[in-house]
Amino acid sequence: MSAADIPGLPSNLPPDVSRVPLLMAITVPFFAIALCTYVGRIWVRVRPVVRLGWDDAAISIAVFLAVAHFILVMLAATHKWGRHIYYIPMSELFVSLHYNFAMQSVWTWCITFVKISVALMLLRVTTTRGWVYVLWGFNVFLVFFAILTTVLQFVECDPYTAYWNRTPDAKCWSQAENAILVYTSSVIFIVSDIFLSLFPLTFVSKLNRPRRDKIALLCIMGLGLIASATSIAKIYYIKQSISSHDPLWAVIPPSIWGDLEKNLGIIASCVPCLRAVLESLLRRFGMVTSSGGGATAGTNLSGSYKLDAVSAGRSHRGSAAVRLDRAKMGGHGGTSAEYILDNGGDEWEGEGKEHDIEAGRRGAKVRVVEV
Repeated sequence: MSAADIPGLPSNLPPDVSRVPLLMAITVPFFAIALCTYVGRIWVRVRPVVRLGWDDAAISIAVFLAVAHFILVMLAATHKWGRHIYYIPMSELFVSLHYNFAMQSVWTWCITFVKISVALMLLRVTTTRGWVYVLWGFNVFLVFFAILTTVLQFVECDPYTAYWNRTPDAKCWSQAENAILVYTSSVIFIVSDIFLSLFPLTFVSKLNRPRRDKIALLCIMGLGLIASATSIAKIYYIKQSISSHDPLWAVIPPSIWGDLEKNLGIIASCVPCLRAVLESLLRRFGMVTSSGGGATAGTNLSGSYKLDAVSAGRSHRGSAAVRLDRAKMGGHGGTSAEYILDNGGDEWEGEGKEHDIEAGRRGAKVRVVEV
């Protein structure tokens, strides 16, 4: 028996259609791009040597949760999630609401780990002690808030199973109380997005990088601001969803904006690690020309060369570094240069070239790649 069979309901009910295809059409392309950028990020971080960090672990957890969220959406759709409540049998309604409950928790932790990954990535290039403390404090706050949000979700109804199976003796929060939690969490996530997007402004002008790298970083900042804009749009639809008597139909618009926020966050977190790969592809198609960086114009230094001396240490930025002295590059006497591990992009400080280090029992070699 569905709600449509209950006596007393109006005869002019809306048509029995699903909003899930609309959600899929909008979010699946972004989800696919997010997965591709993640795979590319991990591929870059393990070749030619493994240099995975905690930021990679955090984004891996976020992607795992994003996949889990997508599976929950598919399962809920098979139980009429995204349809008008009037046409949903009570047995299907309970299952669909149960999946909707799980989706909320998974989404909260997914978006939390996306933000943690971005903060950990910013720690790679931040040397100011005060900002380092701020970023670590930011991560601690995000974890605390995610735990608090999850706990509050489970105490929203007593017993918590009343979220999807209301019984006469069940007690749940009022719409106003529920709205306070939803709006508070939305505002906190918006502020955190804006903070992470604008944080590079604290050091971008001081970076010893080509102008195109700085422009690329600013574009990533813009992508993060777009993600925060999706959060703002989501608030409007959440208001409608909370007060709606047709919850499984009304939940689709905020779900669309929430999915976009999640996927754009993953993309913004992974794209900076793909800079060298993207430049290589653009160069292959002739869209980027080589630029000099310390070698004579027109001189091709590509190839592998024996290093006279290698010593490990820390760079002036605090990044992991290796100092290479008197590298013999095809007859060009190489002055000492510093190899920086920076956001997945391997660069020589001072030389302006990209390099890979090949270390083995017979010594170390450097492969110079023209930019």
